[in-house]
Amino acid sequence: MHISIIIPIYNEGNIIKDNIEKIEHFFENKYKYEIIVIDDGSVDNCLSILKSLASNKIKILSNKTNLGKGYSLKRGIIEAKGEIILTMDADLSAPLSEFEKLLAKYSPKNQFVIGSRNKKNSKLNHKQSFLRFFLGMIFNFLIKLILGLNYKDTQCGFKLYNAIKIKSIIKLCRINRFCIDVEILYLSKLKLISVYEEGIKWNYNNKSTVKLMFDPLNMFIDLIKIRFKKY
Repeated sequence: MHISIIIPIYNEGNIIKDNIEKIEHFFENKYKYEIIVIDDGSVDNCLSILKSLASNKIKILSNKTNLGKGYSLKRGIIEAKGEIILTMDADLSAPLSEFEKLLAKYSPKNQFVIGSRNKKNSKLNHKQSFLRFFLGMIFNFLIKLILGLNYKDTQCGFKLYNAIKIKSIIKLCRINRFCIDVEILYLSKLKLISVYEEGIKWNYNNKSTVKLMFDPLNMFIDLIKIRFKKY
């Protein structure tokens, strides 16, 4: 099975080399794989480090400016050659061993398997701040109210997709930032693509790029855009 690993990054120069090496070590001799890293206009030394890592198994894409997680994921998925596509965060908040858990649930019946930090079998290294937890609860409520989606966690970056199915969806997506995950799940519902939500281990990163003052409003606006867009 050929796996494409998609990693959008922004200003991760201090960790990206070590983490790419960890990913290679985990998948080497187990699977046929490729790693696609999309640098989203980083202003640190991230891109120069990535260029030094490029190989026949590591492909580097670069956005000239910061265009968002959604835009970067779309670029990576379109370029992917694998039969299945794994998306993950550059900081490896989900331990790589959790891939096996997603893969065990993947089947013709479950064409998308999404990692969740909020299911009963999830294991977190520590709790979020009350503000992040509260905003997350409101966001999940709005997703259910506006889009009719009933997931415990749409925003976890650790997800496994059937390549053919996700490519058929991603070309319809118009959201360029964090709500790309919601748009994919909404389109999955419209296209009758089966999705399984699996609890995973998760190490919370206190250096999240989500801006609590502005991103919740932008995400709410994106939910409205998704709801009223004609797909």
